[in-house]
Amino acid sequence: MDNLEFERLGHAFVLGAGVKVDEQMLAGAVKVIAERFGIHANSVAYLIDYGYGKSMNDSVAGRAKAIESEMVEEAKKKGKAAPTKAAIEKAISDDFKARLGKRHDAIVAGTLSAGGSRDGLKTLASEIVRERLKAESLKATPEQFEALVNDMLANRRDALLKEKEIRATRAAAITVNLTGLAKA
Repeated sequence: MDNLEFERLGHAFVLGAGVKVDEQMLAGAVKVIAERFGIHANSVAYLIDYGYGKSMNDSVAGRAKAIESEMVEEAKKKGKAAPTKAAIEKAISDDFKARLGKRHDAIVAGTLSAGGSRDGLKTLASEIVRERLKAESLKATPEQFEALVNDMLANRRDALLKEKEIRATRAAAITVNLTGLAKA
């Protein structure tokens, strides 16, 4: 099957072209997960469907407005007329297709993880850039933000590692009541 629509449990799972999945194996996997966590298989199906959809939405969140703003600003800088609605819609559509495709591929490849970035140092660099922009009352486009983060990773790695250690030490000093939790 190329575009698998799995509805056995009342929820649709659509896996992209080229992904080969045996329906019985998928149903069995959902059942095993449900039994392991003591929840109904429909709940597992819902969470997978919801998580996939949320992840896809997150990959394009806020992009439409940002793209329109960037295009208008670029036209102003060049002294050109504002972009047409059709041009803006095409740019948004192209951006969404690229981002959604990239996110889908990352999900299928297993390179995303729950709770955020694949790279803890990149997450820290992102937090620091966000903090500095806020402190200076500055705004950055997504591309500028990514460039700032990449610059930190490339040129300030030692400072990032030191800050990571400082934050870990600070966090370790905070008491958290962990009684009653099972070992992983």
